[in-house]
Amino acid sequence: MNIVYFLLRQFFNEESLNITLMILISFIINIFQTNGISYISATMIDSIQKNDKVNVNLFFKYFIFVSVLFIILYNVYKYFQNKILTKLRQWMRHQLIKMLLIINNENFSEVNFTKLNSPINRISSVCFMVFNDIITYILPNITFLFIITAYFLYSNLFFGSIFIIGNLVLMAYLYFNWGDMITQNEEYEKYVNDNESYLVEILNNIDKIIYRGQTDNEIHEFSKKTEKSIHSAFNFYSNTAYHSTIMNIIVFMIIFLCIGQIIYMFFNKKIGLKLFITFFTILLLYRDRIITVIQQIPDFIEFLGRSDSVVKHFKTMANDYEKVLKSKYNNHFDLPFDKITFENVTFKYKSGFSNVLDHFSKTIYLNHKIIGIVGLSGNGKSTFAKLIIKLYIPDFGNIYIDDQNVDRIDGNYIRNNITYVNQNSKLFDRKIIENLLYGCYDLDICNKYLQIIMKYPKIKELYKNIDIHNKSAGLFGENLSGGQRQVVNLISGLIMPSKIVILDEPTNALDMALKKEVIQMIADFKQYKKSIIIITHDKDVFPILDETIKIN
Repeated sequence: MNIVYFLLRQFFNEESLNITLMILISFIINIFQTNGISYISATMIDSIQKNDKVNVNLFFKYFIFVSVLFIILYNVYKYFQNKILTKLRQWMRHQLIKMLLIINNENFSEVNFTKLNSPINRISSVCFMVFNDIITYILPNITFLFIITAYFLYSNLFFGSIFIIGNLVLMAYLYFNWGDMITQNEEYEKYVNDNESYLVEILNNIDKIIYRGQTDNEIHEFSKKTEKSIHSAFNFYSNTAYHSTIMNIIVFMIIFLCIGQIIYMFFNKKIGLKLFITFFTILLLYRDRIITVIQQIPDFIEFLGRSDSVVKHFKTMANDYEKVLKSKYNNHFDLPFDKITFENVTFKYKSGFSNVLDHFSKTIYLNHKIIGIVGLSGNGKSTFAKLIIKLYIPDFGNIYIDDQNVDRIDGNYIRNNITYVNQNSKLFDRKIIENLLYGCYDLDICNKYLQIIMKYPKIKELYKNIDIHNKSAGLFGENLSGGQRQVVNLISGLIMPSKIVILDEPTNALDMALKKEVIQMIADFKQYKKSIIIITHDKDVFPILDETIKIN
């Protein structure tokens, strides 16, 4: 299911009352404009021509009353419109983030999530723009078209039939040329997305570009891509302008035929002056309304094109989300976390060519041990850990915690009891203390452990010039050194009140003195945990290991 369609459908359901009221008011406004204001205006002009002062004054009062009512209704309509539109963009962003978190909570994706920032913003903008076009232009004007068609048919069947045939020709032209405009837009969007991706690459690697003396080459390459994007944009807008011109010609032909017909009917005494003026006024209103819709077509197609170009990032997201929501877990047990069993487990990454784990079986008894997961780089050590905490779903086989299949256990329950410290974890742009305590569900325990850790000399020295309670870590931890960032993540994992902690390469890139103290600290923390699992290839860690598991 297309994610844009899925989200818009959800939004329609959530705001069904407001949208229904807005549609109803739009319908009433259109009736006022056609059967109300147009008819009253025509009657006033007819009465003036007949010198009927009483009728002129009467219908002038009607005109004032209807106009005031129209203004009130229009403001009520705008109230509902603004209420819906101001919510939509923020609601879309919130829903996309919510879906990303919930889906990855069950089956973690290895994509670069920072690259989804632009698609998320584009989807929310596209939904806002499409919805705005629908409720501002398309819905009111289609309603208006149906009302005036019904009115024309009711007033004069032959005239109404001419009007219907003309608009069917207009719709047929739009239908048969829609594909051509979409194709041009797809070409345009391809270059826009290529440009955007290239821009992100430049910004992410600007230091390397300068270091390697490639400034001129990158400027030249980006200029070429920009020229192609401009050329494709010109072709798209030229194409839509051509089709818009043809549709405008069709609209004016409809108006010319209809006006010619009402002139003929008027002089042949088939309609009176009042009906002539009413028809003429409505036709002019129709011209303005339909031309406005035609002018919006390029923007509408561009919005849809943007939608198609960004939904590829979220191909299965809607279906995955609904599947996760239907998942049911047994939350009526409290596991001791004494044993983890892998039974014939096979796992391969979606982008991989071979199995990371192939029919792997192992039972790990956790009772107050430091367990080392060792093996060559790329052999699946980190994957093994992520399967334990249910970040990934095995392709084959089963994983058990205390003889309970993890399929039946809520992932959040597992992660509250097993803390995983990723070697590449980034920091929030928040105070250092907030990063240290992030995810802690028992602050008394976390602060107790933190006080113990901060007494270690090398760690104390590492942060001696930093106020961890007030200083921000910066975006991705940019205000800290590499060692400080790494130790913040390590400390954050150790102080969690979980039964088990998994440390992924905790000593990687630390200087010898700090590494020695970190290894000792891990050994000391064995007393506070059911088990500490260390993924490592650092032989300096081996002496503190009670058990070693080799992943081949």
